[in-house]
Amino acid sequence: MTIEIRTARPEDPAWIAEMHAVHYPPEFGFDDGFGKSIAEKIGTFRAKNDPAKQIWIAEDGGERIGSIALSTHESGNGFLNFVLVLPAARGRGVARALMDHAIAAAQQGGFRILILETYSCLVAARTLYRNYGFEVTEVTKGLQLFGQTFDREFWQKTL
Repeated sequence: MTIEIRTARPEDPAWIAEMHAVHYPPEFGFDDGFGKSIAEKIGTFRAKNDPAKQIWIAEDGGERIGSIALSTHESGNGFLNFVLVLPAARGRGVARALMDHAIAAAQQGGFRILILETYSCLVAARTLYRNYGFEVTEVTKGLQLFGQTFDREFWQKTL
């Protein structure tokens, strides 16, 4: 496997929304509201007037296998979003390559803190974030969304 990270093309945001809608519901028991939520977040992301916003796509042999995005959080810190690795590509270093790329871009962009949002049911993602030195800073317990009940968590890391 040769992982290449490239800047997103115009068709990639729709792919990111579609892959979230296809893969997360069966894996985590989410209803179709999850995919709609991601599509809305991508629309908001794209409309945002933010010179720091970027989306990257991980590819293997020209096939898209993952994504990550960076933007400016309302606090002025960096914000990671749309972290996705397709199931067939997991366990092969794709998430690490995406995280390394986005963290380096955040540092180059002058961010001193990175924030991200995740859910308690996303165990592998939470392990990844912990391994990168992110720590939970805010929890909304018992959130009922997408046909499930879970905790919404915000994590942050000082760069």
